[in-house]
Amino acid sequence: GELMKQATLAVEAEDFERATRLFEEACRNDPSLLEAWLQLGQLYADEEQWPSARLALGRALALAPPDPFPIEL
Repeated sequence: GELMKQATLAVEAEDFERATRLFEEACRNDPSLLEAWLQLGQLYADEEQWPSARLALGRALALAPPDPFPIEL
């Protein structure tokens, strides 16, 4: 959606504060947005906000589909 586009542009412009706010809003508006949680987790990690990063990346992991190509031994 539009928030994701704006947030991505903010990352590209290295406006990480704005990007964080926009990804947070995107996640509030649609908690199923895997990419938004991943981006938000990375932004938090970059700022060493470890509890927030862990939460966001945990949400992303919960939303991630199972590996469609599991390794067979």
